[in-house]
Amino acid sequence: MKLIIKWLFSLFLINTIILGSNAQDLKIKGSDTLYPLVSSLGTVYNEENNDASAIKVEGGGSGTGVKALLENTVHAAMASRGLKVNEKQALGQFEEVIIAYDALSIIVHPSNPVEQLTKVQLKDIFTGKITNWSDVGGKDLPITIYSRLSSSGTYDFMISTVLDGEAFHGASSGKASNAGIVQSVAENPAGIGYVGLAYVEDVVKPISVSFNGDFVRPTFKNALDKKYPISRPLYLFYKKETQVIIGGFVDFILAPFGQKIVTHKGYIPAKF
Repeated sequence: MKLIIKWLFSLFLINTIILGSNAQDLKIKGSDTLYPLVSSLGTVYNEENNDASAIKVEGGGSGTGVKALLENTVHAAMASRGLKVNEKQALGQFEEVIIAYDALSIIVHPSNPVEQLTKVQLKDIFTGKITNWSDVGGKDLPITIYSRLSSSGTYDFMISTVLDGEAFHGASSGKASNAGIVQSVAENPAGIGYVGLAYVEDVVKPISVSFNGDFVRPTFKNALDKKYPISRPLYLFYKKETQVIIGGFVDFILAPFGQKIVTHKGYIPAKF
């Protein structure tokens, strides 16, 4: 009985700290890659459940979301990367839920004649070993790299998956969002960047990549079929004691209707 009372008090305290004066809001923060998806899911969830807590979603990057979760200022963190060891230790008991998958797309300006790059070429471009497009079959133009800020999970994923742990070229231009990278590449014939599949627009050109000899385009079907090599899970993290608060929304996301929204928004469903 004492344990139950202690658990209920802990839950009440966390909810009070997070919500302050407005006990109706369910706060989620983090990955800019996930921001438009979770925002849409939250809107539909509230429309379908009039008595549910209002869901408030904010971007800022995966690292920012995890930090807010650790500080008890949100109920859940969105992340486009897994938790780091120190984050897991600091969180204690937590839930990790994959709500979708993403194909990380390498984008260039539509006028760029380069259509495909190997992993080695990508690594050499983003680390600064290749500095001119002519070295990979393009025009004689110095390459401009557009990257995400270090608080981004996409930034971390690129380093671990494409750059093999090496750092981005020091002259790369850091952008706060996927949309910022799309805009920059669209305005610069010499630009290259990386964004989530759902952010790819006609103003930029996604290119095919090869990790094993076969060049594959970043398309929904190729990611769904697990042919595209730069794919990743997208997460929601929350503390176990807040399960009663956020569990209904998580169940909605993973249910068939929620996963249809995931697909409609251009992400790869976690549940087929």
